[in-house]
Parts: sequence; C-alpha cells; structure tokens
Amino acid sequence: MAVEFDIKAPRTSEYGFLPEELDVDPNLNGRHDLPDLQPLIQSILTHGQLQPVTIRKSAGKPVLVAGFTRWRAVAEINSKRLTPKPLRLRCSYTQLSEREAFLANIEENRVRNATTPMDDAYNINRLMRVYQMTVEDCAEAYRASIAWVKSRLELLELCPEAEQAVREGRLGGTAARQVAKLSKEHQQRIAASPGKIAAADIRRESPAPAPKPTKAPDLPRLVSALFDDMTAEEIAEIASGDSPYASVNRAALLALYHAMKEAQ
Repeated sequence: MAVEFDIKAPRTSEYGFLPEELDVDPNLNGRHDLPDLQPLIQSILTHGQLQPVTIRKSAGKPVLVAGFTRWRAVAEINSKRLTPKPLRLRCSYTQLSEREAFLANIEENRVRNATTPMDDAYNINRLMRVYQMTVEDCAEAYRASIAWVKSRLELLELCPEAEQAVREGRLGGTAARQVAKLSKEHQQRIAASPGKIAAADIRRESPAPAPKPTKAPDLPRLVSALFDDMTAEEIAEIASGDSPYASVNRAALLALYHAMKEAQ
C-alpha cells in the first residue's frame, strides 16, 4: 500500500521505497507487452539497481511514472526472498501531472526502443481520449508527422491475432494498415500465416475488387444514329423484305459505329 510521501526537495530528489509502497497504475505503462524479468532480476542481484525509477506525487502518495519493469523485478526479488533483506527501489522524484507522467513514460520507452507500433497506437489513443490531446498535439509529442500519427491509429482496427503478429514483428507497419482495412475474418486468416507475413498473403485474403460497371448501350441513340438521316424511301426498302440487302446511308452507318464504340 502506498505510503505518505514527504517531499524533501521542490523539484527533484532521490528516495528509497519498497515496491508495495508505490501507487502503481498499469494503465500508465506505455508498454503493453510485459518483458521477461529474469535478465533484469539477475542484473539487479549482481550489480544492484543501476537506474532509478521515476515517481511523482499524487494525493500525498508516491506514484510510479517510469520503470514499471524495474518495479516488477524488485517486487519479484522480494516476494521470492532472493536477498537477505527486502530491496528498496531507487526512486527519482519529478514534479509532473498525470498527463506529463504518461508522456514521460512514453518517451523513456521509445528512446529505449521498447515499444511496438501497437503500443504507439494505444498510447496515442489514450492521449486523445483521456487527456484530450489533438492529432497535432500527439504529432508534436512524438516528434512525428500528422500522417504518422493517423497511420498508427489505423492499427486499432486490427483483430487480436493481427495485433499479436505486429507485436511479434511478423506484420510490418505498412502491411498492417492494409490488413486493418479488411474484415476481421480476413485478418484472422492472414495472421494465421506462419512466419513473416508477405504482401502475397495479404493479396490472397483480400476480397476481389468489384467489377467496373459497364455502360449500358443507349438504344434510342443508336437507332437514331442509323435512321435519322435515312429517307422514307430507304426505310420502306428495308421494311419491304423484297431483298436481303438494303442501301444504307454511309454517314448514318458511321454514326452508328461511333455511337456503339462510345457505349462500350
């Protein structure tokens, strides 16, 4: 349970807290895939905690801002009694609001290349939904273009299986946006492809494009093109049926030909 937090410095200072003494909100962790703790646990047991976690103060309590994996690692060390005495987390206090804390968490993880495109998508969505940031605000925070921010948000349309393929690196960002436009059924079949998902896998599952509508022949216009310039005698000759052949005005016949070509 979080303890009362008495700040000794107005801006920054270092403290030592047991993991359970910090107030921790998993929603403020910009990483949505929890990494393997064992390498970090071994490092802490061998060398100690080299980098402090970042905390802020809220309602008189110390709140974890960045360093969720270090917090988990020390908590597990203590729960398994891997050291003679419970370890205290090295904590660096910084004066931040909740939004600033979440942005700081995102920045630390991005600098360490610890986030995936799906992490970006969910983090940007939270910035917009919870903290009322605009697309332009998010682009500035990420030091990226507006188009990049929008492309990440498109990934929220992926089914869970396709999301996992993105997290595993089997489905790249550009291809993932193409997949996101498909039905969930098509997405699941694509995500089921073993190994790296190629463009051919996406094309195979993409629905066939709708056929282009054909222009229906304008029959009145075709008839008009043939008969308007014919005399009554010429039409009567055709109607008589006395001969299998009939003379047709050359200009009218050409007009019919061109009208038919346009109608195709």
